[in-house]
Amino acid sequence: MPRKRPEQVAETRRVFLRSAAKCFAAAGFEKATLKDIASEAGMTVPTLYSYFASKQDLVQALIDQLIAEMSDLFDVLLPRGLTFAQKLELLLAHQLRWSEERRDAFQFLMRLERRDVEEETSTHRQHLDRLEAWLTEHADPEELRVEPRTTALVIDALGNAWFRRWLEDGARPGELVRRAPEYADLVLHGVGTGSLVEE
Repeated sequence: MPRKRPEQVAETRRVFLRSAAKCFAAAGFEKATLKDIASEAGMTVPTLYSYFASKQDLVQALIDQLIAEMSDLFDVLLPRGLTFAQKLELLLAHQLRWSEERRDAFQFLMRLERRDVEEETSTHRQHLDRLEAWLTEHADPEELRVEPRTTALVIDALGNAWFRRWLEDGARPGELVRRAPEYADLVLHGVGTGSLVEE
């Protein structure tokens, strides 16, 4: 039997991970079976076992894939001459588009009762570190009212809120991305119209 090329192996893994995310989101981790996942992928259970030993392996691979993809979003080249606000809006639009495309995975992971809280905290910290570094690189100090770490925490919290609201409202494709300007405006100007801070 001829060996599969690395790109074929990687693509088969991606198909299994997308299928696992869809099955886990629909049925939950406990009820989704490896047979369901293989069927969704259009492959056999023995083929699935040649890539992943268990459902837990699929979950870990799904998390690892999301972490890598999320990290890559910070490396997208931005056009020259943009203001910080425009750069932020583009970053948020990329992140929201990606979140929409990974809806099943996020929907499942948000419901999953994580047993390894330390790993989840570490993953979240990595994301915040990348976001803080991006803000430090792209914003002049006077463009942020608080330091980059606090801004990163605000962006992260708002992103979670936007995503949850999008799911509650029916998860219409493209809706998150269309709201990127509003998201960026909330990050930069807050939710109120007044100010408690004297100028």
